[in-house]
Amino acid sequence: MGTPEFLEAIKTHPQPMHRLLSIVTDFLVDWIAYQREVFPSIDGIFLLDDIVGFVSRRDFETFGLLT
Repeated sequence: MGTPEFLEAIKTHPQPMHRLLSIVTDFLVDWIAYQREVFPSIDGIFLLDDIVGFVSRRDFETFGLLT
């Protein structure tokens, strides 16, 4: 899925996109935990994504903000 399809899907299919983002988030949390186990000298990890800059504040609060 490219950026245009992703941005369209959060508007047209919000529930499946919430599920997709939940799966991806859980995977990343587990992956980072595994990396910390394997490489204990890691002090920090940057996770960067520019898509957040393309969504409205409302969509960010709905899909990207963890509370």
